[in-house]
Amino acid sequence: MGEKWQDVYQSRFLSAEDVKVPTVVTVVDVKEELAGSDIKPFVYTDKFKKPIVMNRTNCKSIARVTKSDKYTGWIGKQVLVYTAPVPFRGEEVQAIRIKEAPESK
Repeated sequence: MGEKWQDVYQSRFLSAEDVKVPTVVTVVDVKEELAGSDIKPFVYTDKFKKPIVMNRTNCKSIARVTKSDKYTGWIGKQVLVYTAPVPFRGEEVQAIRIKEAPESK
């Protein structure tokens, strides 16, 4: 038995709670899949077991970072996955966000 109520409601998608620290990931695959009643892009990475369900904000971010609107242009690229506070239904919640990965030195 888990320690928190969230342990009972495990999602098959990556959530902000799953992202403990900002993490540089490599995109290994992108698939369009059903999320609720909508088809959305799912980004699979080398560091997380669960896929990221991409909202419009994150799609725009990854397209800007990878310089590609096509999913195939995202594969093999590194991005930084992190969380940030966002307003949602009158509350501030943590959401997954994507930006350019820092330069490797």
